[in-house]
Amino acid sequence: MREGGHYLVSRRGLLILYAVTGLVVLTVMPTFALTPLLVKEHFNGGINQVAIMEGMTGVGIILGGVLAGSRIFFKRRIVAVMVSFAVSCAAVALTAAAPSNWFWLGSSGGL
Repeated sequence: MREGGHYLVSRRGLLILYAVTGLVVLTVMPTFALTPLLVKEHFNGGINQVAIMEGMTGVGIILGGVLAGSRIFFKRRIVAVMVSFAVSCAAVALTAAAPSNWFWLGSSGGL
């Protein structure tokens, strides 16, 4: 256990990755749980709109995973993951900032 902690502290990029991952999980994951409420109350949608929003989120997650795992970022994977986190957070912010009559913008924020 001590060796693992020393390894983590000695690798600055890995330590930053763990810190950012923790912050992203603590702030972004509740937004996914509250998506049905957002669609119903803010966008005045129903079950079909919830399905669209969840589906677009799934597509974005899959595309992000494929991009992060591709050979394009083979040497600098931590940078690719950090950029992916930034894009993900920007998409969530775009969804939250979308006006109530712009459901298409809110649903594409998940992509």
